[in-house]
Amino acid sequence: MIKISVIIPIYNSKEYINRCIDSLVNQKNFNDYEIILVDDGSSDGSEKVCDEYEKNYKNIKVFHKKNEGVSIARNKGIKESKGDYITFVDSDDYVDEYMLYNFSNAIEKLQSDIIFCGYNNIFVKNNKKIIINACKFDNIDLCEFNDKYFKNYYCNYLIHGPYNKIYKSCIIKDNNIKFDENLKICEDAIFVIDCLKKCKTISSIEECYYNYMQNGTSDTLIRKFSENEIEANWKLYYSFEKLLEIGNLKNDNIKIVKADFINRFIVCLKKMFLKSNYNRKKLIEEINKYIHDVRNLDFKGTKYKSNILNNLIYLGIKFKKKYITYIFLKLYVILKHSFL
Repeated sequence: MIKISVIIPIYNSKEYINRCIDSLVNQKNFNDYEIILVDDGSSDGSEKVCDEYEKNYKNIKVFHKKNEGVSIARNKGIKESKGDYITFVDSDDYVDEYMLYNFSNAIEKLQSDIIFCGYNNIFVKNNKKIIINACKFDNIDLCEFNDKYFKNYYCNYLIHGPYNKIYKSCIIKDNNIKFDENLKICEDAIFVIDCLKKCKTISSIEECYYNYMQNGTSDTLIRKFSENEIEANWKLYYSFEKLLEIGNLKNDNIKIVKADFINRFIVCLKKMFLKSNYNRKKLIEEINKYIHDVRNLDFKGTKYKSNILNNLIYLGIKFKKKYITYIFLKLYVILKHSFL
């Protein structure tokens, strides 16, 4: 039996893929692991690089498939994995040479269902690195995690991605936990939440063993808008809400999640405003539809603090004023994106 399976979904990553895979084949003091490369229909030569690694390393397995998205690729990796534990690495990221050794030591000592570690947030464009250490704790349950560590882990994005953590394989497979193949965003965090809800014990090591690369622009507004994005954020919000219901400790923490959701919702409206071909009438109709679809989100007690324009957009949403929301979104476009 293999101890650890490392799953790497790959799509047109030729520029980064060698750095990623080399960081794993060159792990120190540990060799009881497999690397599963799932080529999601690459066409830039990444698929050939994968095949070369498979030829040269006995612990590398390559699976080629048509392009269907990262969630299906990760689910394929889970299905093919043989390890007692599973960890995920993105093809444009890389890991510390002692990551698997230290995860293995933590597994032997703690036997936890999930073990976190810190990560380095690296911005390639300006050569900036932000070190995100994790708070250390051993074998706590979800109630204690929600009570003592949730705020720190949520605000530092230690929960949101499948990376920087290792999962007991049976937690994922026995509970049929998968990445949502219908979502393009938020599927990462929802997967982690689904795993946390099934865990009896959670642990964390403080050190940063994962390097998360910010290769592109930090402006999320440039990405294409779709209605699926708003629905995905709703699913993420409700997933966190259900997570925080465990132990009845959700009141303070849910306010943090709610404020973050509001910010995500405003970003979605901005992206819709920037990227759509709608005329003024159609934009107002769409804005009205979205601001009235606040479902069960209670704004009472929510402390949303941002820049002046975001605060004004928030007030339009809060009081369901479509014209006010439209005016301040338009003002944002004029001031921040004059190219329109």
